[in-house]
Amino acid sequence: MANNKGYLVNKDSEKLFPDQYDSGWIYPTLENGWSNRTTNASPARYRKIGNVVYIAGSITGGTFNSTIFTLPAGFRPGGSYQSTLVRATAGYARLHFNYEANGNGRVVLENVDGTNGEVLLFNISFIAEY
Repeated sequence: MANNKGYLVNKDSEKLFPDQYDSGWIYPTLENGWSNRTTNASPARYRKIGNVVYIAGSITGGTFNSTIFTLPAGFRPGGSYQSTLVRATAGYARLHFNYEANGNGRVVLENVDGTNGEVLLFNISFIAEY
């Protein structure tokens, strides 16, 4: 079966046709006081197309240096991918993908230069584990 973009989406699609697989947008449960910005913004979300994971959205109100959400197995970085800069209200923050021995998938926002306000998650992508 194909979704509205023509990508295969049945339960075996990812294994049979990995370059055509599209999970569609998935909306994670946010942790540690983080919430989706509600005015003129898209909620935090992630998806996997082929073996590339994309993260997007706008969040607010959480605690820096804490987990925003946890990526499930299959959506986690496939190596030592450490971080990317994201736009925060008054500066920049670093989005860190915890890849510890157990590969727990936690996505953590570290304060680099800014205040604890709105954070835009855009242009974030990486190769997923297999």
